Amino acid sequence: MTPCIYEEIGGVSKGGNYWKEQIHQNMVKVKRNGKYGYVDVGTGEEIIPCEYTYLTARFKKFQYLYNNQKSNIDENIPVCKISNNKCYAVIIANEKYTREQNVPYALNDGKTFSEYCKKTLGIPDNNIHYAENVTLNDIKYHLSWLKNQVKMAGDDTKVIFYYAGHGIPNESDRTSYILPSDGFAFDINTGYSLKDLYKELGDLPSKNIIAFIDACFCGAQRNEQANAEARRVAIKAKPDTPTGKLVVFSASQGNESALPYDKERHGMFTYYLLKKLQETSGNTSLGELTDYVKAEVSKQAFKEKNKTQTPSVYNSSELEDWRNITLK
Repeated sequence: MTPCIYEEIGGVSKGGNYWKEQIHQNMVKVKRNGKYGYVDVGTGEEIIPCEYTYLTARFKKFQYLYNNQKSNIDENIPVCKISNNKCYAVIIANEKYTREQNVPYALNDGKTFSEYCKKTLGIPDNNIHYAENVTLNDIKYHLSWLKNQVKMAGDDTKVIFYYAGHGIPNESDRTSYILPSDGFAFDINTGYSLKDLYKELGDLPSKNIIAFIDACFCGAQRNEQANAEARRVAIKAKPDTPTGKLVVFSASQGNESALPYDKERHGMFTYYLLKKLQETSGNTSLGELTDYVKAEVSKQAFKEKNKTQTPSVYNSSELEDWRNITLK
């Protein structure tokens, strides 16, 4: 939280508090001892020190640099020269919510994951559905498209599903839901249950289906705050069991949050997922990917946030040899 050492935080008027001149949703203008600067509201760190009486020019310069900052995984993306035309992907990135707090860096996650699908895994553009800030019916539409594509292409296809955004728990039975952009945390009927998602994916007649879920399902947000109407005590969500030939990579487990990696402007789980694809040019097995992501995310979460985040992998009983499956 922002330390109580500032005379002003954002802009103040008779109508209430307003967050003015934001560089990013995690950063805001502050005033101390009559001088202005910018502070990260999540860590309390002064990004621009409170040394200035006039910040407009410096703000604009820093805003430009910050908004155009790229992670090392956003550049030098390996390129596959072979078309992976038997693979289909649905990528959903929900960052902006109508009734909940936004999810930091979710759009960065989705866009960069999409680029790796195209360039590193060689999946043709026509085989990819990438969507931002989707509604519940949008999710159903993209899953319907996927089902039709796989049905026409045959059983030697591969499928990749990726989601970055909010997750919510059902407090009564601890089941989990992904939250559409127009959904709200206190009504699970506005979400899409993981049980239904896993069934839709598991029923596909593909030789394997891989899902990556960068969300947590304990009632917390990526910025570690509770959802607007969610219970303030974290809920330990039950993992749903994949069916068919589905393997699921989940960013966290139990009552853990899926944390942001602010330095890299990505979710921590997605960052290390893509980092492994970058380092191996996509030539990695699911077993190697699992071991790497688990180790690196757990280590970095404790180092950066002093918190635990333990990525988990769940496989259906039909895929006993899932660790040897490859993405290409």
